[in-house]
Amino acid sequence: MNNPIFCDKINKSNRRDICYFSFKGIVEICDKIEDQRKRDNCYFFQTSRDINLCDKVQDEERKRNCYFDASRLYIKDLATCNTIINSEGRAYCYMGIAYNQESIGICDKLENPEMRDECYVEVVSRLNPQLIGWQRNSHFDPAICDKIKTPQKKDECYFTYYCDIEAPEKIKDPKEKDDCYFAMALRSGGNLKFCDKIKDQKTRWQCYTVIAFSRINLTICNKIKDEKQKDWCYYQVADSISFQNKNICKIIKTQEIKDRCYSQVVFYSGNLALCEKIQTPKIKDNCYFYLTRVAKDFAFCDKINNQEKKDDCYYVLEGGWLWLDELDEEE
Repeated sequence: MNNPIFCDKINKSNRRDICYFSFKGIVEICDKIEDQRKRDNCYFFQTSRDINLCDKVQDEERKRNCYFDASRLYIKDLATCNTIINSEGRAYCYMGIAYNQESIGICDKLENPEMRDECYVEVVSRLNPQLIGWQRNSHFDPAICDKIKTPQKKDECYFTYYCDIEAPEKIKDPKEKDDCYFAMALRSGGNLKFCDKIKDQKTRWQCYTVIAFSRINLTICNKIKDEKQKDWCYYQVADSISFQNKNICKIIKTQEIKDRCYSQVVFYSGNLALCEKIQTPKIKDNCYFYLTRVAKDFAFCDKINNQEKKDDCYYVLEGGWLWLDELDEEE
């Protein structure tokens, strides 16, 4: 189809919009598109010729992204940004060029403090694309984070790109501070003193659990005061050795977690007798279901209580087929 006039003859609006979108090189055609997202995208595809078309984008977030992405892709100098009528759009154009050139100096030219801070964070993300909190780039200059005035953005900068021994004292937000200590615990190879510094109880317990898993150390779990969380920690340690030690299941007190532990031992070791120890009905039924598939024995289907699961068991044994994750969803 080479003539957009034929699009006008299409009755269904969604198909008509798709037809118009195929002529996205023509601004007037974009104006005809009813769906807002498609219309906004249509304008974006023409910003290589005129970045001011971003101003026609209705959704505010997409409009900001339009200016930022268009400047990264098509604009080479600030003079072009200065031709943008929309002041916010002009600022995002500066950000796009600052991002491409990895230039903090361009961010400094922005008068709005919040926009300037956002610009700093964008440049930092460009300088350190591989960093997501858990790693540390020794070449990164934390003075960039110090320039940021907005507390939330400053914390984000310290946590995401400079989380080390100095950062927690600079981070104001309690959650970001805790996450930074968590990151330091992981990065240090499991130094528990960083977990101990975490204020939020659940986050601290999660930290202990992750370290216990990585170091295959049940004793670390004993630092957790909540019984269920402690049991989950024991379960994770059992998981770290592919449930080769069934005695770990014995020390778990929460019944459902204990039963999940036994079911995994059955899966990894083939110890059929352990299904009898399981008390949680769904987990026990799934254990028998698994044994049926392994042993090819109807007797295990007969032990299943849930009738629908029992029917599935007979069906599979007779040569039927189910997705494995259908079982997982029922647990």
